[in-house]
Amino acid sequence: MSKLIQKLIRTSKGSGQSLGFRATSDVSDRSLTLVAALDQDGLHQGIEEVFDAGADAVIAVIDENAAESIAQVHPAVGDLLWGLWLGDCGDEQLKNIVDLGADFLVFDPANVAASVLLQSEIGKILLIEPSYDNMFLGIAGHMPVDAVVVKVARGNDYVSVEDAVRCQLVASLTRKPLLADISLGIEDKGLMALWEVGVDGIVVRGEVGQVAESLKSIVEKVKQLPPRGNIFSRAVMLSMPGAGLEKDED
Repeated sequence: MSKLIQKLIRTSKGSGQSLGFRATSDVSDRSLTLVAALDQDGLHQGIEEVFDAGADAVIAVIDENAAESIAQVHPAVGDLLWGLWLGDCGDEQLKNIVDLGADFLVFDPANVAASVLLQSEIGKILLIEPSYDNMFLGIAGHMPVDAVVVKVARGNDYVSVEDAVRCQLVASLTRKPLLADISLGIEDKGLMALWEVGVDGIVVRGEVGQVAESLKSIVEKVKQLPPRGNIFSRAVMLSMPGAGLEKDED
């Protein structure tokens, strides 16, 4: 199984331990999994920098020139834990990508061939868009994907109530480990809110220097997060209005 997915599953089941309960910082026991998303230039310029800043894994965001992008990724990451954020990707491209040895793939379901679901040796992380309805989320929970990712704080420098509601809904209906793509910074209370509604990992994207600084800040904030039990015990129960109501007896 994907090493990143194993980390996320440990967090989602509540078995992770906060850094605040350890004398030294060990990322394997951190309560939130941290992932840096970098383009090809970022990978070559500072991949070690983001790992030193606290990243558990890195996502290589490949551009529209997929063949050239893919060829550049593997030499840059070496033996580090890494995955690919796919753009448009057909069956032939998927064959080449899987052979590279990435630990996981992140993809938009509208732009990637369905054959990705047949790949059992690589972690599969599904991008969830705000436009997806509850039926889609419920079905996605039964599909052969290992985790889901939701973009939050779009156009804001804070986590909104809508962001928190959306993350809670996705976590409850898919019952998959959940990553939140926050772009760069996040305030203390925003991180706490995401943690409380079931987010298991944070994706930070941007220029290498910005990503490294953001990761350092988040690592310090993660130390303050309390232990969390099984989020699925707090699953949202959805029903039609009036369902389950008993009629009054005369």
